[in-house]
Amino acid sequence: MGWEYMFRPGSIGTLRIKNRIVMPAMSTNFASACGEPTPHLIAYYAARARGGTGLVIVENANVDYPLGSNGAVQLRIDHDRYIPGLYRLATAIRAEGAAAAIQINHAGGLARPERIEIMSVGPSALSWSEDRIPPRPLLPHEIEGIIDSYALAAVRAMRAGFDAVEIHGAHGYLIAQFLSPLTNHRSDGYGGSRENRWRFAIEIIRRVRKAVGPDFPILFRISGDEYLPGGRTIEETVELAPALAEAGADAIHVSAGTAANPEKQLEPISYPEAWRVDLAAAVKGGVDIPVIAVGVLRRPETVERVLADGKADFVAIGRGLIADPSWPEKAERGAVDEIKHCISCNRCTRRRVFDDLPISCSINPAVGREGEPLPKPASPKKIVIV
Repeated sequence: MGWEYMFRPGSIGTLRIKNRIVMPAMSTNFASACGEPTPHLIAYYAARARGGTGLVIVENANVDYPLGSNGAVQLRIDHDRYIPGLYRLATAIRAEGAAAAIQINHAGGLARPERIEIMSVGPSALSWSEDRIPPRPLLPHEIEGIIDSYALAAVRAMRAGFDAVEIHGAHGYLIAQFLSPLTNHRSDGYGGSRENRWRFAIEIIRRVRKAVGPDFPILFRISGDEYLPGGRTIEETVELAPALAEAGADAIHVSAGTAANPEKQLEPISYPEAWRVDLAAAVKGGVDIPVIAVGVLRRPETVERVLADGKADFVAIGRGLIADPSWPEKAERGAVDEIKHCISCNRCTRRRVFDDLPISCSINPAVGREGEPLPKPASPKKIVIV
């Protein structure tokens, strides 16, 4: 089976990528308690690179501990001492033939005070849902410090051997909180007008670009539409996107939703395949930099059609690569029937979010055990499944 678009090389800034398949950042809870990459985490990402993915984006790393913390355990990139471990991770991914990026993030109001033992922060004292404690509004000098923390984190990513960095501006975290009219009611230069709500994101991109220089690729992830009454819409995102590119972003990765409606980013099985792709297509129509689409992209035929129709330049396959790390390799050699497809049961997410456990998969029992040898029976057996 031939694919005209999916396995065509592409570029993001100065970075040449062997195909158009991206693994998006997805938290695993495989990091150590102190924020280091563990052997399990490194083996997990190396397996996805070995399976033929063009660009592997490592899960979100915290730029500002403890205020920026997301989850029970999380990679950290807020100090130089994390560079050696991140170097081992980036090296393992690149050794398997993929380009390696890492997502940098600040949880803002999504940090849980009971975990970080301090009040969370945000643009305003507004949270995404009533069951969360509202964050403390950031002071101007604190905003400046967080912008610097992103720039320093990006430099660490570059020093650790990553090929690119992705700034997480989606899904309700701190940057998304500044972008949203629902969570940003500030009356200073970082809130009020639409342009003021955009300022925090744009200043972060500019500061990162200044820190890493002109040649290190910067990706920016954004929720194209929040799908909430009074929230940011795709129409606003289309107008924002050129400003992100002008600030220094080399690619825009278009997702959807916030913490108030997680089903828009981690869809149950009832959602149609590729439903988020039109958001990426809308953004792509207004910028001259690559756009990455994501969202329930299970079948190679669907990915090929998205690319062929010009709706995106790259396609991110998330839970599909958890279920089958060799999805790209199988598709490229025409073994489509061998792909183990994600069924959107969200077992991976439920374990991480609700139980603070490492992810697992109903389809792939090897998740988190990629570095372990498979057990061999002492003697051949016949197994009957009824």
